[in-house]
Amino acid sequence: MSFFTTLALVAPLLAASPSSPARVPATLTYSPYADARFEALLAEYRAAEQALKQVGNWTSEARRDLVAAFNVRMRPLVDDGHGPATGWTLAHYAHDPLSNRAPEDVKRELWSRVLPAEAGAEWIWLPEIHNERSCAAASAMWRAELDRDPSGPLARAAERALWRIENLQIGRVVPTVCGVDVDGNELCVDDFRGKLVVLGFFSLERDSTVVEPLVALQHRFQSSPLTLIGVARDAHPNTFRKLADHRGVRFPTMFESGPQGRAMNSLRLDQPPSALILDAEGRLREVLTDPSQLESTVRSYLRDRPIAEGGAITNQ
Repeated sequence: MSFFTTLALVAPLLAASPSSPARVPATLTYSPYADARFEALLAEYRAAEQALKQVGNWTSEARRDLVAAFNVRMRPLVDDGHGPATGWTLAHYAHDPLSNRAPEDVKRELWSRVLPAEAGAEWIWLPEIHNERSCAAASAMWRAELDRDPSGPLARAAERALWRIENLQIGRVVPTVCGVDVDGNELCVDDFRGKLVVLGFFSLERDSTVVEPLVALQHRFQSSPLTLIGVARDAHPNTFRKLADHRGVRFPTMFESGPQGRAMNSLRLDQPPSALILDAEGRLREVLTDPSQLESTVRSYLRDRPIAEGGAITNQ
């Protein structure tokens, strides 16, 4: 799995482990080495979890032991202020029995290392991190930041993050998303209710890693109850038209006239995932950060969800 703009806290933390947290560095920077290390550990964790499930040994004790082991392995990244590793540790927290601090105090300090400054980072969408417990902790931190300084430099990020937590929950109807295409025609996601909807975010001018899987879906699922809607974060209409024609983009696309347009703002997205998948009733079902998983995820929904009269996907 790749991360587009993973932010890390730059200065080494003084603590030796999450059970002894130290001051919070204020500077943010990129850390490609830490990103690669985190991706490798995450892949190992997923493989170990899958192996335990396959042999029928995914018990609460087995999960506890696995999580504890990977808490230790994630610790150097957490101590270096790596955002995704810190988020993973919070979502899979295993308290150090030798620590003299309360678990909630440790977790509160860990959240303070990355939030709300990283409220818009794409790793927040990772399924291992984006759960109700993590959201509750993040909400408390963001609300505290707003109470402390309602007009401060982090206020806008905190407000948008709180809105996402409250409105972009799996299983809930997604608020209305509208925009205009490159020719100025109004386009709303709600107009496509009754079908599985893939809302894909991309820029033809800067990166084609998301649009290519969308174009592939366009050809492979032509007769399926599926609608593709693009959100193009491009700035130049004529360039977009040429590139869209060259790459074979034939699905309806909202043209944002830049990185942050009407559709992005309607969902309060600072940095979007690759795609959102909505069911026939407009409920959010998946948030994808890896565009390579798009086809397999869509295929599973088309296979597992029975088709109602008229071709609409229904949900059990």
